[in-house]
Amino acid sequence: MTKENNISRSDVCGPRYVEPPPCNRPLGLIKKGHLWVIEQFCGGVHDGDTFTTHSTQIDALQAGKNKMEADRHPCLLRWDAPNSVGRIFWNSAFEELTVQFDPLYQTWVVVPDVGYFVFARTNQYQDAHKYGRIVQEEFDFKHLISYDQDGTKVDSRDHRFLRNNISSSGVRFTNTHATTEDTTPDDTKESGISQSETTYRAIPKALAASLPDITKVEIVDDEGVLYKFDSPWESDTTVRILSLSPEQRSNTTAVNTMSTIIESWSSLSETPYVSTVLDSGFQPTPWVVYESQPERLTDIGHDITIDERLSVLDDVSSAIMSARNTDMTPLGIRPKNVYLRSQESGYRGTFANWGVEGLVKKANNESVATPFTAPEQIKQTTSTRTPVYQLGALAYWLFCETTPFRTDENLAEAIQMGDFISPTVAGNLQKQAADALTKAMKPHPEDRFETVDKFYSAFCTGL
Repeated sequence: MTKENNISRSDVCGPRYVEPPPCNRPLGLIKKGHLWVIEQFCGGVHDGDTFTTHSTQIDALQAGKNKMEADRHPCLLRWDAPNSVGRIFWNSAFEELTVQFDPLYQTWVVVPDVGYFVFARTNQYQDAHKYGRIVQEEFDFKHLISYDQDGTKVDSRDHRFLRNNISSSGVRFTNTHATTEDTTPDDTKESGISQSETTYRAIPKALAASLPDITKVEIVDDEGVLYKFDSPWESDTTVRILSLSPEQRSNTTAVNTMSTIIESWSSLSETPYVSTVLDSGFQPTPWVVYESQPERLTDIGHDITIDERLSVLDDVSSAIMSARNTDMTPLGIRPKNVYLRSQESGYRGTFANWGVEGLVKKANNESVATPFTAPEQIKQTTSTRTPVYQLGALAYWLFCETTPFRTDENLAEAIQMGDFISPTVAGNLQKQAADALTKAMKPHPEDRFETVDKFYSAFCTGL
């Protein structure tokens, strides 16, 4: 008999009406003292449930494989050392998950390659692909393969263990015994100012459920609607992790908003002016891991040369233009979301975040005004020209070396009235450049430049 489970995003995050096939967490095989132990995989921390112990590796491996098949564990990780995985053995039932067209029902379905259970059925391919990623992460399928209506393979996504090549390198598990010292987030950390030493702590349980193979983080913010963490990655790389707060799990608008941004951002992250998405997922709430840089525009934006400032502004404009064919309106255009990378020709910029925090707050009916907030955002709306305003405000900050408004008092009102300091006064800019800034920051969207590249071109000409 064929089971069927029509998953909506709320179903994935909450109870199901038709139970899917059972699935348990991955298994681990590791030597502890003189015994070989079969245990539950808990990232790089070996304190999960112990199932069986054996005197030889051969016996342990056979017992682990038998348990994996009998109890539907997706895979078995053989540890060569407490911080290094030597090999991964996969359960054949979890080798492949497919997104394909069902000609009988004329719908798209998400089904495993072995056995037949419809995890999701939808009329839209994009929705099916999105649900496929959710199922892959929740059930730990090795591969997600997507086919077009004619049965031609169009896309594939490997399990995170394969994407991060953990069986070839233990870099993701080098901090098995992470420190549990508390660190209090402060303005210095959030602004991106480098620290002489970074103190990491064990990964919080809420994040561990999403990223079981990261064992230590630096907490930036774990109190708002969007959690922020920094974590070491391969070599000397540091990443920023954004995770929707567990309390937002039942907020369908917030979940869908962040999921859409993650999908769109991931499709753009190969471009040089967009921060690279290294990993992402939707369980238990949407989360994204992206590459950060040691310095952000907040830190040294007023110390770099005029030519470098123009280059960075051009990079941010290009990032915004690259998103015009996605499902998101680029927002969050402010100094703290622009990372700087040093090149022989000078500093260049990469854009990150895409306004996800503000949009999640909007989903909770929260309105927070900043000097880079467009007037329509105060009223909880956006337009295709909202990014023009925000890029104008960023250019104002870069070239006038101050925010556009006199004080935070009545900031929302000043933004809506367009009551900002004239660029010719604040930054001694040439009239043509000042006029470009003023037009970009008009209170009414229809009075602004049509696109960010048109604003950038006018502003450069004016300088």
